[in-house]
Amino acid sequence: MVLLLCITLIIIAWLNGFFNEKGRQFATVQSTVGTIEQMTAPPSLYFDSTSTTITYKAGVYIATMFFKPSKTILIGPVVFVAEILSDSQSRILDFILVGLINADISNMIQPDGRMAQFEYLAIGFDYPVIELKLSASAKVKISGNHGLETFILEVK
Repeated sequence: MVLLLCITLIIIAWLNGFFNEKGRQFATVQSTVGTIEQMTAPPSLYFDSTSTTITYKAGVYIATMFFKPSKTILIGPVVFVAEILSDSQSRILDFILVGLINADISNMIQPDGRMAQFEYLAIGFDYPVIELKLSASAKVKISGNHGLETFILEVK
């Protein structure tokens, strides 16, 4: 009986060690899978609200918005859209990319001035900075591609 109890305890101890090792191996595999998912996820853009500035000069409101990429790789064509939401009489005067001269840029403002879009293909890695010029204060919805979360910017 004592021998059976000793053998049972030895088997339990061995199984415990075996499963603990398998648990550690599984945790390592989970960590590796998480790392691979991050590495293979498409690059995203994030709005940097702390760096954004709004100025008023010569009757024009100027919002300068900064964005950060999730990865330091070329992300392909980037699209930004601005749409005035409020009942403001404001119109979009300009919606441009700031500072990148090595970029192919396509810019469009609707005739009523309530919506604008531009697209560019940067020649290399960058932190996009865009400038929105309005004729009056307004709430503006900003959206884009590459996982950019749509946000509302109050320009006043």
